[in-house]
Amino acid sequence: MQAIKKTTKADKPAKNRGGRPPKAPENRKTVVIKLRFTPAQAESIKRQAVEQRFKFASVFLSRVLSNKNGQTAITPGDLMTISKLARNSDIAVAHLEAGDDYPREWVDQAKLTAKIVGEFSQRLNQLLANRRPAK
Repeated sequence: MQAIKKTTKADKPAKNRGGRPPKAPENRKTVVIKLRFTPAQAESIKRQAVEQRFKFASVFLSRVLSNKNGQTAITPGDLMTISKLARNSDIAVAHLEAGDDYPREWVDQAKLTAKIVGEFSQRLNQLLANRRPAK
């Protein structure tokens, strides 16, 4: 009589459990660094994270501190282009408001675009003015 062989886990093929495959060890975030903030600072950081559409403030801080937001240099020409776009948007809004040929949502969208570009230009100039120039 032949002996019955028992099957073990090693004999069975591995089941595909689905989900994301594990990250490589060098890409795993396992180190925790504790930072202390005042309540006002913490609230400001959380508000900025929400404004920039981050779900968690920790991910926002990680991106800011590791400078993954982009290392692109902003030139004076870029600033002039942004300012020109803001001015042109204002002119386009004035033209759209003067005529009745355009749907109302076009006018509203143009106003919103002009507002966003104008605020972006002002904020960018403020940030650059407060920053030390490169050596």
